[in-house]
Amino acid sequence: MKLIDLTTHMFLYPILGADSNEKSRNIWCANDKATVWQDWMVREHLPKVGS
Repeated sequence: MKLIDLTTHMFLYPILGADSNEKSRNIWCANDKATVWQDWMVREHLPKVGS
């Protein structure tokens, strides 16, 4: 089977720890959400307010 034109949606679900809500909020409220998300997931840089 061959997939054509696949779209994947990723959602933040803050359940991993006490700081999950804050991290999720900082990503959603960032000016450049994609960069902040990638920094967190790939480079392990914690998202900060106003990023």
